[in-house]
Amino acid sequence: MGGEELIGSLWKEAHEKAATFRRDAEGEAEALKTVLSARFEAIRTEFTGHPDSGGETGKILLEAETRARKVRLTSVEGLSSRLYSLAVSCLPYLREEGYDIVFSSLARELPPLEWQLVRVNPADEERAGKLFPYAEIIKDPGMSGGMEVEARGGGLRVINTFEKRLEKSWPRLLPGLLADIDRTVLTDGTPEKV
Repeated sequence: MGGEELIGSLWKEAHEKAATFRRDAEGEAEALKTVLSARFEAIRTEFTGHPDSGGETGKILLEAETRARKVRLTSVEGLSSRLYSLAVSCLPYLREEGYDIVFSSLARELPPLEWQLVRVNPADEERAGKLFPYAEIIKDPGMSGGMEVEARGGGLRVINTFEKRLEKSWPRLLPGLLADIDRTVLTDGTPEKV
């Protein structure tokens, strides 16, 4: 037998062995599927007392999906509440840089009236006195920044505080925050990977 014939014979034998191996593997996979199906059905029968007629599995899956949605909704509500509290706790940091300009801008947004009462953070008393020279200034330590003003004997009131602006913006901010959390934490599994 020459070299070419030997190589051809070896190739032919290798192809035949590969085909046999493939057929055997497919047969084993099919047999394994059958065994696993039978075991799955036996387990289902053991736990439910009867074989699945097709509808039972669907009901179980639907119930599981419903429970999962409820758990997720509860988690999202809790997370939303925590995020909002965190955002409120960060509002004082908005005072750190350029706050004089921010305070003046918030005052300019008010209608041009003779404001009688101005409620501000205690650190803003002097600023408010300059912008509202005829108004009574009330210090409110619960206010992070901005002002709450009254005119016409309390008949007209405008709240232009950091807290109120966050409250009004929250419905627009929250979906983006939750989407970011989904992308970074929930998808990766842990906050450490962020």
